[in-house]
Amino acid sequence: MKDDGLKEKLDRALQDDNFKDVSDVIEKSVENAIYYTKTGAGAVMRGFRRGMNKEEEALKVSRDPSKVSQKARTPGAWFWLRNTAALGAAGSLFITLIALIEWIRFFDGVYFLAALFILIATIVFGLATLYTHQQMILARDFFRIRREIGDNPILATDDISTALNKPKSEVVKELNAMIKKDLFPQGRVVENGELLLLDRPSYDAYKAHYQGHSVYVEETPRPIEKEEEREAIEDDRAKALTDYGDKLSEYKSATTSTELKARIERLEKLLASIDHAVEGDPRRVEELNKFTDYYAPTTMKLIHRYIQFESSSVITDSIRSTMSDILHSLDTVTAAYEKLLDTLYKDDLLELKAEMNVMQTVMKQDGLFDQDLKGES
Repeated sequence: MKDDGLKEKLDRALQDDNFKDVSDVIEKSVENAIYYTKTGAGAVMRGFRRGMNKEEEALKVSRDPSKVSQKARTPGAWFWLRNTAALGAAGSLFITLIALIEWIRFFDGVYFLAALFILIATIVFGLATLYTHQQMILARDFFRIRREIGDNPILATDDISTALNKPKSEVVKELNAMIKKDLFPQGRVVENGELLLLDRPSYDAYKAHYQGHSVYVEETPRPIEKEEEREAIEDDRAKALTDYGDKLSEYKSATTSTELKARIERLEKLLASIDHAVEGDPRRVEELNKFTDYYAPTTMKLIHRYIQFESSSVITDSIRSTMSDILHSLDTVTAAYEKLLDTLYKDDLLELKAEMNVMQTVMKQDGLFDQDLKGES
């Protein structure tokens, strides 16, 4: 329904020759499309892209809910819960002893039943004390690990063990408990407890290049029918990109305007870059659905209308103003397309960064990574 509304707005603006509205509609919808189709990878990428400053990046990653939970109860909260439970246990135990003494003195069954009931409460409070104490330690270690994470999507459990001053086996248990409590939403402990991976790209890079034989990963096969249908859609969109490129060449030959020619050449380079990106990874075609269905056809209509006005025997002030609006619209939509192209290539940067992080961590585990070399590079 949203796509139909977008198409209606574009068609109505074109019919009314209101090219300023065309520019506004496309600019906003393209940016929204980029945002909603790229939110997942974009959020992870921002952790790397904005992280050139170590201090700022550490703060940013520690506040990324996709990697580290932001709703974890603090050690202080568990401390007070533990103390409250301990006071309840101590108070219940004291009352139990009083009731038992009274029962011994008077041999009254009421005192015995009261002592039994309060003893049960004492046990409950005692178990609550043990549980909250364990959770307090887990929370304390979680916040320590969160500080240790900094900007790293991959950590060696040896490093965490050193930071917590605990045996590695105990650290691995705690990490698994934290993952079960969703404190690390995408977290995985791999390599028999040697590595903690905090995001999906790092895990994918690990599976592809460094996965140990002891780790089994089950992949769900894609249904053949859906695969064939997806490939057909990809072929159609890839062909559409080629057709738009051919159409731009025709328009460039047809126009006499140097301004329009310059914009068409810019669009040709952009389409060639998008086509190159899709050839490198055909899955990217899925992200170009609105581009091929709405934005590119509308751009072609704008250029075609400009050439029609250009060939008019009389160019009035109104026509000249409209032609100027078309050029401005072309600048706007082209800039929006460049943003889309930028997001396509940022996926490559994200994957490469994840692979480099995994490789450096594994090399460090094997004693092959020199920290001084990293600082010099």
